[in-house]
Amino acid sequence: MKIQVSVGISTLFLLEYYHCYENICRRNSTTVLQSSTYDNQQETLAIDGDLRTKYRYCAHTDVNQTVAWLQVDLGKPYSISNVTLYYRKDGLGNNEWQPYRFRQFYLDVSDLPATQKTTAHRTRCYTDNTTHPDVLPHIIDIPCKHTVRYVIVETTYDAPEDDPTTGAILEICEIEVYGCETGEYGDDCKPCSECKTCDVNNGICGDSMVSIECTGENNLPGCSSPRMIKTTMRIITVTAAPSMVEVVVQLVPYSSPSWAVGLLRMELSMISVRNLRNLHTGNPHDDETLLNSFEGD
Repeated sequence: MKIQVSVGISTLFLLEYYHCYENICRRNSTTVLQSSTYDNQQETLAIDGDLRTKYRYCAHTDVNQTVAWLQVDLGKPYSISNVTLYYRKDGLGNNEWQPYRFRQFYLDVSDLPATQKTTAHRTRCYTDNTTHPDVLPHIIDIPCKHTVRYVIVETTYDAPEDDPTTGAILEICEIEVYGCETGEYGDDCKPCSECKTCDVNNGICGDSMVSIECTGENNLPGCSSPRMIKTTMRIITVTAAPSMVEVVVQLVPYSSPSWAVGLLRMELSMISVRNLRNLHTGNPHDDETLLNSFEGD
């Protein structure tokens, strides 16, 4: 069940796509590894800070491989916000080298390295679905809000333009991973105020386990018999500006609106959200019930 509380949503786009975080790839503790190497185009070219996209400045995996990957090891877990990739594109006019080998790549994050035999332990941030003859932009910024150590770009795509050369190939000229130390958030990486880790964009704490003892005396509608209710409320996004606020939360597992009211009140008290007017649960009756419960705050 999702409950959305919103008064304007325009700042969400800005929070998601504009950043001034640290590029953690430029730290001395960050290392990079690729699955194979073509010629002398080593993986370190992808984190040297040079944004030029001609062949000589790019890491390049070998040809005739079934899978190609490039892994950034941050050295320890960081709270990351987004990843920017600069792919090979050089030449002029009809001789311009297009990023056709970039099609259908995917971006994963993990606490385990890419050398693990499967991807089951990874979290997928992005999968590209571009097909021939279309090509991607050679510079792409991908939102990827997770607390992780490894960032992995991988592909199994065999571009038809490469005939007779075969196999998956990556030509990444630079990768930038933006974020903060774990326990920090925002453009200037301020400490999280209410928890050890928080949303890297807005500082809101993530999952929180809430236990409520239902005694029939705690004024929660529907609470009529003694029992202990435990549920997880995940604050997905919080967007704020002088005249607008948007909060999206998810209750896991499903909680009835009566319990959602109590849980929502507890969580929103942390961020001083008051006078809610627009609630959307997907059920008009539930919307009215929830909205009425907040009137007069």
